[in-house]
Amino acid sequence: MINKKNVIFLILIAIAFTLTSVTSHSPKLATYKLVQIQDGLWEITISTSSSCLNKALKVYSDKNELELNKTNYNKILTQYLKSKFLIEINGSDKIVLDQLAIKLGSHEINIKALINYETKTISKIKFKIPQFGENIGQQNIVKFYYQDKIYKSILSLRNGFQYEFSNF
Repeated sequence: MINKKNVIFLILIAIAFTLTSVTSHSPKLATYKLVQIQDGLWEITISTSSSCLNKALKVYSDKNELELNKTNYNKILTQYLKSKFLIEINGSDKIVLDQLAIKLGSHEINIKALINYETKTISKIKFKIPQFGENIGQQNIVKFYYQDKIYKSILSLRNGFQYEFSNF
């Protein structure tokens, strides 16, 4: 005889695994992680699904995915990422993406960039990242690691894909 508690427990575990796998490759989600590696050197890591990226690039480049060869794809991808990314520190210093390391996977895209920026203190930091906003329902999760704390926000169409952290 099957115990009802065991059945409910198994169902909850199945739901948890399903939700985990769905969110790990969600086509409408991108994550951004900004971490200070050492004084004057920061790293930004961007992760999203291949389908999220490809849908946005189709709109941005006005070309079919099949028409983009590898050289054009990387060039258009780099232009796209740089054109839709801005961090503003302390109200005046603007940080843009420069050198990118891009890892294209079959299901997920990972992008890293090093940012040289020296400051003694950050009083406010504004993220403006409308990347992948061409996708209906897109959400970009930003995680900013600063002074042993993690600051998080969700950028979406509702907030114009921008958010400002302050009062550290």
